[in-house]
Amino acid sequence: MNELSGIRELQQARQLRMSTVAEEAIRIPFITEQVLPFPDDVLPKPLWNFAVEVAEHVVCPNDYVGMGILTVAGALLGNSVTISTDKGWRERARIWTLIVGDSGSGKSPAIGHVMKPVEAIQSQLAAEYRRAHEQYKLEAETWTRESGKPRPVPPPFRQVYVTDTTVEALMDVFVANPRGVLVHWDEAAGFVNSFGQYKGGTGSDKQQILSLWNDVQWSVNRKGRAPLVVEHPFMGFLGGIQPETLAKLRGFSESDGFAYRFLVVYPDGIPRRRSQTAISEESRQLWDHVCRWLWGIVYDWY
Repeated sequence: MNELSGIRELQQARQLRMSTVAEEAIRIPFITEQVLPFPDDVLPKPLWNFAVEVAEHVVCPNDYVGMGILTVAGALLGNSVTISTDKGWRERARIWTLIVGDSGSGKSPAIGHVMKPVEAIQSQLAAEYRRAHEQYKLEAETWTRESGKPRPVPPPFRQVYVTDTTVEALMDVFVANPRGVLVHWDEAAGFVNSFGQYKGGTGSDKQQILSLWNDVQWSVNRKGRAPLVVEHPFMGFLGGIQPETLAKLRGFSESDGFAYRFLVVYPDGIPRRRSQTAISEESRQLWDHVCRWLWGIVYDWY
């Protein structure tokens, strides 16, 4: 396919979107190109071995696991590590990834194996919060102004990742977690569909999410509550999506570049078969250790 024919197809797609053709009939054409193999040299050899083991166990492309590892690792770092190309310009390991595949392609179980250490950290934080909240309730029940002690403050709910969230709820998450969080949606379209959920489908949710990519300060005023300000809101994103849904997402956000903020992983499919390969305990423990080490880096950013 030459470049001119690709432009013509895109023009035809735009015309379709403007017509009265049913939404189900609209398909955004993709230029067919050779899919290059995942660059395994971007991961340390032991981590790449883990990716290969997971892919062989699930029977899915290595790309699903490799990009999952990179995305999760970046989200665990969050605001704790930055790189600077010159004075005043800083970048973080912010990666937004869409794992594309048909139903049954293995994308969900592949991401699931990558997420296991993150879920373990989340469970640990939840247990710590429950203990701290019980202590807070005891102190609040016995506190009086005459005690001379400051009024007890409820503990923040620390998180590594969130699911099934709205843009409005993300502000509270960022306030409690200045390091940042990973937004993980098994079906990524659900995140987009949540935009304006409590505003009658209107509002500036998409524009706010776009600002996250550019590290723009978030400031929100709410009736009956003190203003909330987050200097450096950090959000990683990892989700799966089917090709047809991705096409609709592209049409939804072609004008403002929303879709192009995502790294789209769409490798050639693998024929389904019964797997005879297990994931070694050594590889599982290695990935768990890496995740906990990244999460353990002290967040001390200005």
